[in-house]
Amino acid sequence: AERLSPGLSEIADAFQVVLGAPVACNIYCSWEGHRGFPAHFDTMDVFALQIEGRKTWRLYNGKFDNPIEQAGYQYPSFSREHHNRSKGQVVKEVLMTPGDILYVPRGQYHDALATDGASLHLSFGVTEATGQDVIRILLNSIVSDSLFRATLPHFDDVESHQQHLSNLGGRLGKALQDTEASKVVRDYQKKRALRDFHCHYGLPDHDSRTIYRSCNKGTYSESKENQLTITRQGTSKTVTGDDATLHEWLYAHDYFTKAQLQKEFPVWSISEMEKKIQSLIDDGLIEIIANPSQEKLSTKP
Repeated sequence: AERLSPGLSEIADAFQVVLGAPVACNIYCSWEGHRGFPAHFDTMDVFALQIEGRKTWRLYNGKFDNPIEQAGYQYPSFSREHHNRSKGQVVKEVLMTPGDILYVPRGQYHDALATDGASLHLSFGVTEATGQDVIRILLNSIVSDSLFRATLPHFDDVESHQQHLSNLGGRLGKALQDTEASKVVRDYQKKRALRDFHCHYGLPDHDSRTIYRSCNKGTYSESKENQLTITRQGTSKTVTGDDATLHEWLYAHDYFTKAQLQKEFPVWSISEMEKKIQSLIDDGLIEIIANPSQEKLSTKP
């Protein structure tokens, strides 16, 4: 559903950029007295946005520990009786009306019921990377290590077998402690989060497919009128005039295109805007989100 309209796409994109994980949208319509699902938990964090009608949500104190889409760790793996025992008591009841948004953590038991007439809500599910993804990434790189290609000791040789596994564990631990491993995993998370980013096209800009992400990790403090001091990683930079307005605009936007910047700041020519963008990239204040349709996902270091 996140692809059905520009509005839905923009909400999903904003979630993906801010939370750093893929987002999918489902649309649910139900009628008074008819519950869509019994009390259950999801394998993802959910942001429910009420669109039409009213719906009462009940959150229970029962919570499944870090569920995933795998047998034994997801809702369908257990009986209705098991869920009735595990959901616990109602800890919060929320009446949702149009415009309300509710966050339901991954694994939290909940249910919802339309209170009168028809009810429509959007459910934005956020699926974040886990330790399993780290192991999958390692599988693509450890084949270069001879130890992982070596034959296992015979299963009757218990002592040698235990020692070999210990050696493998030590090598894995060393690989994970490498500073390069963190970069590889973070790059994987970024590509995973943004591979389904919904590009916004526009004419006549030929560069509309290039999306820029604002990296708002600095501290912004306005020192006086039309002047802005940007503090980032221990260093400060003061900008004035249109540059100050530009930085304030960037701080209010999660992502944007060059065409949007040119429309917002016509005071600068195309070449001047390109220099501004490159300067922002060099300062670490923005970064390019590569066009996912042209970039092949790779998990190799």
